[in-house]
Amino acid sequence: MSTDYKPAIEMLVPDSFVFKGQNDHTFIVIHETGDSSFYAQDTARYFGDINANPGMKSAHYIVGRDGVVVQCVKEADGAGGNCCAEKGHEAFLDPFLHDNFNLHSLSIEHASLSPDNSAGLTDSQKQASFALIQHLADAHMVPKRLPTNDGQGGIMGHHHLDPISRARCPGNYPWNELWTYLKGSPVTDYKQKSAYDEWETFISDAPTDTEIFQEWYRDYVKGVFHGMCLTHEVTRTTWDGIVIIKQYFQGGHYEYSNKTNRATWYPVK
Repeated sequence: MSTDYKPAIEMLVPDSFVFKGQNDHTFIVIHETGDSSFYAQDTARYFGDINANPGMKSAHYIVGRDGVVVQCVKEADGAGGNCCAEKGHEAFLDPFLHDNFNLHSLSIEHASLSPDNSAGLTDSQKQASFALIQHLADAHMVPKRLPTNDGQGGIMGHHHLDPISRARCPGNYPWNELWTYLKGSPVTDYKQKSAYDEWETFISDAPTDTEIFQEWYRDYVKGVFHGMCLTHEVTRTTWDGIVIIKQYFQGGHYEYSNKTNRATWYPVK
């Protein structure tokens, strides 16, 4: 198995701890552990131990104070870090609270040396955190800003969801430095425009709100280009009720199934 983020170490929690194939990646939520931890691997071991962690809490990634990044949940899945909103939560979350908020968010934990998350991040941890957030925002088209009421999502703290029990999560996270870092990112604006231009070259009205587009775009920003879109989506239903959606490109086709809720790439042979 390989991690979704190349610099990360893989220490996945059991499948029973996560929401398999259920995540629309609208938000990135920043956490700090608040437990005097230093190494990401220690928190990952806690997440994966049902005896120590009977509530099956988890996050997609943990950033250690030494800058090491560990992946505990695949990005395609929902983790167990952002369940339920408390009274006083931010209004921009309301449209997403009809079900479990973990189905709409990617979670990043940061090892902390203080119970109230006041210790701050180390320089290594901060740079690793910023780079990871950039990766997630680029891969899943998450706006590089605090969320607003436009329903497009963004990057937020756990305290925006749970202002009572998690008022100090993520503590004194360096938000202003993060925005400066992301603003200077060489990836997004140019690469996003380029991706949309390529997508619309032959089929100008091909929709961009589909699972197939999301997968094509994720590959594109990672430097994997499958060619321009040649057709609209074609849908058929199998004899046992499975919906199959195909869309063809210069290099092959994507196939989406409602059984797996994923779009898979099939290159031309």
